[in-house]
Amino acid sequence: MESLRRLKLKYGGTIAKVIEKEHQLAATKTRFDQLDETIAQAHIQSQDCQQAFSQACLTLTQARQTAATALATQIEASLNALGITNAIFSVECQRTEDPNGLVKENGQRWRAGEYGIETVEFYISANAGETVRPLTQVA
Repeated sequence: MESLRRLKLKYGGTIAKVIEKEHQLAATKTRFDQLDETIAQAHIQSQDCQQAFSQACLTLTQARQTAATALATQIEASLNALGITNAIFSVECQRTEDPNGLVKENGQRWRAGEYGIETVEFYISANAGETVRPLTQVA
């Protein structure tokens, strides 16, 4: 009886309030019991998303390499048609290695962002013997 009296004092003064508190605690315990499962499911979803992102980055890399080669060929042909016969144009795709990078390829990890794993820069040399320089530095 003393235990019941103390519970009533602690949780609202009536048996109904004590029972209501017991239901609340049971619901909280159930949520806590399921928390490990929820965390495990979130971890799996995170890994799936990371893998999909990584694959999308590698697919983008392949498309960029193909497009870079075609673009360089087309621009050199256009420059040649304009009479700039010794021009060299290239597209450089550069990656940054990162031990915590999201994209893993051939045992290496690469920094990745919303635009993939490379930065792209155009290089040109318009005259024979001239050093190929970034297009942004050519006047």
